[in-house]
Amino acid sequence: SVTLRLLIGLDPPDSGSIRFDGRELVGLSEGELLPVRRRIAMLFQSGALFDSMSVFDNLAFPLRERGGLAEAEIRGIVHAKLAQVELEPSHGRLLPANLSGGMVKRVSLARALALSPDLLILDEPTAGMSHSEPSRFVELSREVTVGKTLLTVEHDMGVVFGLADKIAVLVYG
Repeated sequence: SVTLRLLIGLDPPDSGSIRFDGRELVGLSEGELLPVRRRIAMLFQSGALFDSMSVFDNLAFPLRERGGLAEAEIRGIVHAKLAQVELEPSHGRLLPANLSGGMVKRVSLARALALSPDLLILDEPTAGMSHSEPSRFVELSREVTVGKTLLTVEHDMGVVFGLADKIAVLVYG
């Protein structure tokens, strides 16, 4: 998780180098990091949805922040992303507190994909799910991220094997 936070610039490294697509990230200002961050989306372990916003507004948030889209376009993208993660448009009216752990992760996945990132980072994507939900989440993630690069931190090796083409194991940091 620390490695992921370092990669997207949420935490500065004590030393070393971080490169993304051939570009050194260490030492870049917030403004210089912005174009890099726009190419990366992250699904946080907690889901990181805004509690006070509906599911629809959580998905629409990054689209509105980026700008350049009419509300009708945003609505279409939100409904398409909800459908991709097997949620109905009616789920858009709900608050995150009314969702199961698996539904929170699916909404978070849809929000992460809304801006079509080049790299999708998943931090413990199945944490907090009931026993039956992780395997379906893995299948769904593979379906909706075809052609995307995924970087996943996960302790459940079944999830790792289900998502990964290449695996690196960090031992003792």
